Parts: sequence; structure tokens; C-alpha cells
Amino acid sequence: SSGFGIFLPIAILHIFDGLVTVLFVLMIGALIFGFNLPFSSWPAFLLILLVASFSAMAFGLIISCLGLLTRDLNLVLNVASMAMLGLTGANFPLERIPVWLQPVGQLMPLTRSIEASRSLYAGMPLSDLSGMLIGELILGIVLMAFGVLIFNVMTRVAVRLGVLEMF
Repeated sequence: SSGFGIFLPIAILHIFDGLVTVLFVLMIGALIFGFNLPFSSWPAFLLILLVASFSAMAFGLIISCLGLLTRDLNLVLNVASMAMLGLTGANFPLERIPVWLQPVGQLMPLTRSIEASRSLYAGMPLSDLSGMLIGELILGIVLMAFGVLIFNVMTRVAVRLGVLEMF
């Protein structure tokens, strides 16, 4: 079977879990901090969440493949999570990171989705955010294709060598 066929059912569960978590946290944010997204913006916000989840899932596939190549998966996960927090605009604007790191931030999944979410909250219509969403979707497709390719190659090597782990 293909790597995509193995990965997709697991990923869909995590996408659903992520969506439920985000919606729950937004409800808490509305109660405690007064977060208020107009009802008319919710369909656009859900679309942004789906695109963000897809690109994050694709990135996760690549990370999981890297985990097969190393005995220290925690190192891979820590580097990936710190890169996601520091280079996507999740914690602070990209303009505040060093100029030489800003292009790396633009190559990270979630960067455009975070920017689109903030712009939607500021009142920008979905039509003005389509470029960001298309860019995020294209990045997700490229990451997914690369991840499936890596997974399939690693699976063939593992079968040929008769091993379950790649290290």
C-alpha cells in the first residue's frame, strides 16, 4: 500500500482533533478575553483552519519520516516545534525576526494561515485573503508530495533490508 494510504486516516483524525481544539479555545477566548469574530466571518475562518490543518499535516508527514532516520525523535520534534513557534508569526510578527530568517518563515506551513486569520479578524474579506490561502494550499501540496515520496522510498528500503526502523 502507499504511504499516503497509511498516513491519511491517521492525519484526518488529528485534523479533526485540531479543529475541535481550536474551536474550544476560541470559545474560552471569547469568554475570558472578549474575542469576538463576527458570525459572517466564521465560514472563512473554518476554511482557513482547514487549509492550515492540511499544510501542518503535510509537514508532520515529513517530520515523521525524519523520525524514522534518527534515534532521537525528540530532537527532531523540538526543532520543528520551535521553528513553527518562532518562524511562522504565531508568537510575534515575522518582521521582528532577523531579516535573513524571514524567507525561512515564509517557507514554513501555517505562516500564511496565521496572517490570513489575523487579517480576517481585522475585517478583511475572504476575497482579499485568497492569495495567502492558495499559497498555503500549494505549500501543503508540495510538502505532502515530498513526504509521500520520502515515506514510499523509506518503506521500500525497509522491506529490502528486512528492518522496521531505518537507523
